Amino acid sequence: LEPVTLGAKEGLALLNGTQFSTAYALAALFEAEVLYQSALVAGALSTDAAKGSDAPFDPRIHVLRKHPGQIETADALRNLMAGSAIRESHRVGDERVQDPYCLRCQPQVMGAALTVLRQAADTLGTEANGVTDNPLIFAEDDTALSGGNFHAEPVAFAADMIALAICEIGSLSERRIAMLVDPALSGMPAFLTPKPGLN
Repeated sequence: LEPVTLGAKEGLALLNGTQFSTAYALAALFEAEVLYQSALVAGALSTDAAKGSDAPFDPRIHVLRKHPGQIETADALRNLMAGSAIRESHRVGDERVQDPYCLRCQPQVMGAALTVLRQAADTLGTEANGVTDNPLIFAEDDTALSGGNFHAEPVAFAADMIALAICEIGSLSERRIAMLVDPALSGMPAFLTPKPGLN
């Protein structure tokens, strides 16, 4: 690689702006989007493994609340569970009224996380395409204006939103794991093994 030769004001533009914080936040956002998709699959598999119901993912429930992220998440979970032989094995004769929150509230929690990630994406997309150095040079009228576009408050809020969404996705996943490994809650062997502590 050849060393970069910076032109007039390019060094200042790289240092006195939100380029690096925006790049870090975007990298976190991209990873969080993958995490959301992975958590959807894990959530559907967990619901199936726990012999949970797909009824909480019925679109009629979610349309009434009107949150697009919730509606989309319920739709994704329903599609992931469609055709499950496990679900069909206990559809008749299952006397449970409701599944635990960690199963039936996935659309509400994951949908809210999806909404927050999309809000962060909007903010970071705007920031990445904006001008954030200082001073700003307007060549058409030979003017230099000092302002505050270098302040990264929008990026900080977006990064905090990403962190919050990740925490909620993780919290829901942790509760599903706790349920699955507890025989009193899942009806399966402790820690999902016939001889806990030996493997």
